[in-house]
Amino acid sequence: MRKFILLSFLFLTGLAPVAKAQVDIHIKVDPLSSLKLRYGVRAGAQVTSMTTKPSDFSGPPSFYADFNPKNNFWNGQAGFVLDASFGWLSVQPAVVFSQKGYRINESWQRQLSGTVYDVKSFTRLRLNYLEVPVNLVVTVRGLQLFAGPYLGVALSGEYQDHYAGPVRASESRPIYAFDDWSYKQKLRIGKSSSPYYNDAFRRLDAGYNVGIGYKLGPWQAQLSHMHGVKNTYPSPSIGYNPQVKNRGYQLNATYFFGQP
Repeated sequence: MRKFILLSFLFLTGLAPVAKAQVDIHIKVDPLSSLKLRYGVRAGAQVTSMTTKPSDFSGPPSFYADFNPKNNFWNGQAGFVLDASFGWLSVQPAVVFSQKGYRINESWQRQLSGTVYDVKSFTRLRLNYLEVPVNLVVTVRGLQLFAGPYLGVALSGEYQDHYAGPVRASESRPIYAFDDWSYKQKLRIGKSSSPYYNDAFRRLDAGYNVGIGYKLGPWQAQLSHMHGVKNTYPSPSIGYNPQVKNRGYQLNATYFFGQP
């Protein structure tokens, strides 16, 4: 027992100098440098959708009450970027042309009056925006984290609808016939007083972007999540006011001119 205590004492006293020694670990962060300005061109792809959250619909269930386009719409983005950097910290405002919207492509079977019909439905809404995102970007060894707001101005748009399936052929009796029709219309943005669905989209959109990226030489690649916060569709229908907001993911590449 005495031998064990003696060995323990010698062991602990031997570790004492080590315990007193301190190992300092510093993460070196370069100080912010003077302002450097560069401009670049950006192009990329994005996948968008729209979400709705009915707020005051009190009528019976209907297509409009359940409207929630989840199918994604692939589109593009292109424009110009300004990089105002202070070393590892930079501000990147941009002016880009951006397409947003949604698409729904569905098919199912429906039985009416003893007959089974194949039903197909396709709907697409495309809104063309001039968008101004302003991102705060942190770059460490090429890796980037960024976030910032955006403001969009709707320039134009198009609504397309196609239906192939049964329609009621008689008002007095449940008689159905197969029908196939298509509908396409250019949108008149900002006509909130119009009684038509296609004319009721607001001119302005707003939200934020957050994402990650990588910078190598004059090239920069970024992946971001776009989240709209403004209701883009003031419904003309009395008793139904959905909160329609843009959502999406963006992948773009930027080439900067000038010295880094």
